[in-house]
Amino acid sequence: MEHDKFLVHIMYLDEEEMAYKLARKTILLVSNIFRHYNEIRLTSSIGMVMYPNDGPNAVKLIDNAYLALNKAQLQGESHIEMFKHEHKALLTDEIDMNEEIKKGLAKKEFALYYQPIFDLEGEIMIGVEALLRWNHPKQGVLSADKFLDVAARTGLIADLGEYVFEEAIKERQKCNDWVRDSFQITVNLSLKEMQIKNLLSRLEGLFNKYNVAKNTINLDITESAAMENIDKTFSDFEMLKEFGLTIALEHFGTGYSSIKHLGLLSIDMIKIDKSLIFDLTTNLENQKIVKSMIDLAHNLGYEVVAEGVETSAESAILSRLHCDFAQGYLYSKPLPSHELEELLK
Repeated sequence: MEHDKFLVHIMYLDEEEMAYKLARKTILLVSNIFRHYNEIRLTSSIGMVMYPNDGPNAVKLIDNAYLALNKAQLQGESHIEMFKHEHKALLTDEIDMNEEIKKGLAKKEFALYYQPIFDLEGEIMIGVEALLRWNHPKQGVLSADKFLDVAARTGLIADLGEYVFEEAIKERQKCNDWVRDSFQITVNLSLKEMQIKNLLSRLEGLFNKYNVAKNTINLDITESAAMENIDKTFSDFEMLKEFGLTIALEHFGTGYSSIKHLGLLSIDMIKIDKSLIFDLTTNLENQKIVKSMIDLAHNLGYEVVAEGVETSAESAILSRLHCDFAQGYLYSKPLPSHELEELLK
């Protein structure tokens, strides 16, 4: 069993400043656990409560400590947050959105949009990335960043994930008449919230139901998520690969992966983050960084996708650097399924 949350009870401590000092010392101690191993980096966040102001009993104190912890984690790594009563309002908002997401799934308010991925050399569409959208009855079309964090914290991420997989597999079946066998639909997967063994048993049924080959679905997993728990990542990637799926490490260049780990991971592709692409035409240092990433990936046997390509000048540089594929507004915005199908026809 894995544990990533711990409760510490400290008696006879009635000053906030002293509580903050102890919290900062704890974060420092945790960060030093593997300080001699450069490839391992531990971070922690802390949510704090004080009795009796923040709760009259253990149950209320623990609930409010979790609220403070959630707020701390939203602020970034190594953050400390003391419980404030306005955090309860945030919880109410999350509960309301959680109920809306459940209703949205039942009412089929969610949909996938597809952003094409092109071969830089031949400008042939080799696949698409599936992006989740919510056709909210009051707020209009919402992108995933508006609701996925809430879904992750409230346990609905697995339901949304299953929905995305089924829609993507169903769409791949529709595309059979217009694309090559190698055409892939890429799905974003959150390893942290998914139980891979349970997921694979459900996916087996979906691939059989729609008669779709497993290697036509590619998984995008963020570099930072993959490096968060490297032992679990190795195990999960092995299971996913043995099952027959391909794997891409996305937002590459924004995380902390070591060359050692990168060479050992069972992946097929890296996707260079758009933050390294947007000023490629004017930033020579970025060109060197991107070239080194492409060369490293090719030497390890991986293909490379550049994310967020918006100009023909960027595309030309990436082609010169021998990048394999690209996606971005230069080629196409994300398309609803009927527009994708028209494009493929």
